[in-house]
Amino acid sequence: MIYSFLYTSLLFQTILVVERESNLRYILNFIGMRSSSYYVGTFLAELGIFALISISLILFSLILGLDAINNASVLIFFHMMAFGFAYIPFNYVISFMF
Repeated sequence: MIYSFLYTSLLFQTILVVERESNLRYILNFIGMRSSSYYVGTFLAELGIFALISISLILFSLILGLDAINNASVLIFFHMMAFGFAYIPFNYVISFMF
C-alpha cells in the first residue's frame, strides 16, 4: 500500500517540474490567470488522483477479503484523504528543490 503512494509522489513532483521547465505559469499569468487559481486547480486535480488511488486500494482489500480493512473501510478512506491533504503540499515544497 505504501508503494502506491511513492508512485503518486513521483507523479505530483513531475507535473510541477515540467510546468516550471515549460514556463506554463508565466504564460497563464500573461493571459490574465491568477496564480492562486492555478495552484487550487492543480491541487484539486492531484487530490482527485489521490482519491482514485485510495478508493482502488480499499476496493482491492475488499476483493481480497482483508478483515482489518473491511471493518473500517470508510474510516481508513478518510484517514488516507487526510494524509493526501498533507502529502500533496509537501510534494509541492519538495519539488521546488529541483
